[in-house]
Amino acid sequence: MNQRPKVFLTIDDGPSAGSMELLNTLQSLSIDAIFFCVGASLQRHFDEAVEIAKRGFLIGNHSWDHPHFSKINIAEAREQILQTEAMIQKVYEAAGTVRLYKAFRFPYGDRGAGNSSFQKCFEWAVPHTYALAKMVRALGFTGPQFISPPPNHPSFLDRGVDWFWSIDPKDWQWLDENPISIDEAMRSIPFQNFDPRRTEILLLHDQHRSKTMRAQALVHLASHVDFLKFAHLVT
Repeated sequence: MNQRPKVFLTIDDGPSAGSMELLNTLQSLSIDAIFFCVGASLQRHFDEAVEIAKRGFLIGNHSWDHPHFSKINIAEAREQILQTEAMIQKVYEAAGTVRLYKAFRFPYGDRGAGNSSFQKCFEWAVPHTYALAKMVRALGFTGPQFISPPPNHPSFLDRGVDWFWSIDPKDWQWLDENPISIDEAMRSIPFQNFDPRRTEILLLHDQHRSKTMRAQALVHLASHVDFLKFAHLVT
């Protein structure tokens, strides 16, 4: 019998006005996820954030206002993270739940050298990248330990520091006012080609304007892949 691909779902840039519908979809499909939230959005959509925590989803740190970390210094980067940490703590306190895991994702995947394909090939040679990784690690964040580092991404960055992704379907382009077919959306998530021996990290976004296609994509994926549970992180 063929193994189904293994996928860990991560959702960026929330919470938003559409978070409740997204939560309902995830729960109906029994899918776990880390919500990598922007601090300013946590403040703006505090009730939605509290509901995310109450329902047992993990809230990760995605900076305060989503800057390129290659364009700010270490002190500014640290403040971006700590300001968001304070807001995350308020959310968990209001939800009456315990934060089981600290996860961080750099905005745009920019670890200090930019986020173009060319820049990422050489990010290991940029001192700012090393300094940021050291700072993130010192703040107690943990990256995914159950995957192999993607090509051109040094293991010291991918294992033990931040959460990068392996699949980015650019779902922010799936706008409800300009709908596409589910087949077209699935072409950007080629699960048929996933190696069942490794775990993929899927990046989606908490964007209200693409809620319909995102829900359809999750329903479709749930029948073809195994979404991982939090046991892979907290045990």
